[in-house]
Amino acid sequence: MILKLYQEVALTRDLPEYQLRAGDIATLVDFVPLYCRSSPP
Repeated sequence: MILKLYQEVALTRDLPEYQLRAGDIATLVDFVPLYCRSSPP
């Protein structure tokens, strides 16, 4: 799946620390790289 900036997405899991629930609609406004533990930051 290719995501584009400002695309609307539906969350697939709860994120209680942000008061968000699965099914909530969000807008993608930035990409943040995810590093594996074995990779340097």
